[in-house]
Amino acid sequence: MSAPGGLPPGYPVPAWARVKDPMPTLPVEYQQLVRGGRYAWWRPLLTLLLCVAFDLVVQVVAGFVVGAIAVLTGTDVSRVVQKLSDTSSMGPLTFSVVIIGLVGLIPSAMFASWIVNGVRPRYLASVAGGFRWRWLLRCLMVTVPVFVIYLVLQFVVDSSTSPRPAHWGILLIMVIIGIPFQSAGEEYAFRGLVLQNVGAWFKNPRIGLIVAIIPSMIFFALAHGSHDPWVFSDLAIFALSSCIAAWRTGGLEASIALHATNNVLLMIATLLFGGWNAAFVSSATVGSPIEPLSTLVVNGLCVALILWQAKRVRLQRLYHPRSLVAGQPVGGNAPRWQ
Repeated sequence: MSAPGGLPPGYPVPAWARVKDPMPTLPVEYQQLVRGGRYAWWRPLLTLLLCVAFDLVVQVVAGFVVGAIAVLTGTDVSRVVQKLSDTSSMGPLTFSVVIIGLVGLIPSAMFASWIVNGVRPRYLASVAGGFRWRWLLRCLMVTVPVFVIYLVLQFVVDSSTSPRPAHWGILLIMVIIGIPFQSAGEEYAFRGLVLQNVGAWFKNPRIGLIVAIIPSMIFFALAHGSHDPWVFSDLAIFALSSCIAAWRTGGLEASIALHATNNVLLMIATLLFGGWNAAFVSSATVGSPIEPLSTLVVNGLCVALILWQAKRVRLQRLYHPRSLVAGQPVGGNAPRWQ
């Protein structure tokens, strides 16, 4: 068998012919999955920038498509632009562009990591190398009841209602179909990509985790546009709970379940009972101390239940190199359930 590049066996392999495995050679936690054979300090930074560039392209394309549809249907383009820029009145047109831009974060994050780090996109989903659908459903079984009870209690405390928005039926369908993917897009970017790439800068996994959580919280909160301290705290607590869920379960399924449950149920409630436009955070949004406190309690309970379920099913939370899985026992954290 010849060496790489057609060289005879035993001949020294030149640097250009050496292809390093991008995956770690030892079991690692989720936040250090890209710290493999090809790791270099600049790769995580380039990955994050490339993801942003990719998603900007998605948003521009979505804008052009909406504009083209407007022209073909004889709609006033200036009116379309005005609607798209008015996030305080979230109609179907504005809502669709927002959803597309956030859903675009899924392929943007996947391909950015694959191109720069060489790690296959499926490892952005979980340490098991794929999206664990059964585990996602199990997470939803504990998050949905908690949020339903929370929303019912909110309605009992404040039973005031307001008229439904125009086109609420179309918006309801868009929420049910699109918001789970929108939530997944934010988790792939703000949790998956940030945790793995910032965490890779540090050899110590605990230091990497702590440092990576900070920008995940800050970027996620700032991306929503409000600088109100209570709104910022509310979003930061939400991001923190999602980070903990992703770290302790070795993947994004739990954080996606948490995010999607919150967004879908909240939006359905506001569509049916009022408060639709107030459900979206903008630069004008202000909050109160009760909001971060309730988020801490509800999300904390959900995360605790998710971790309890992960322990029950002995969920894989570490990446295990194939060589170890195939040739050696890997201990108590071996793959058990996916």
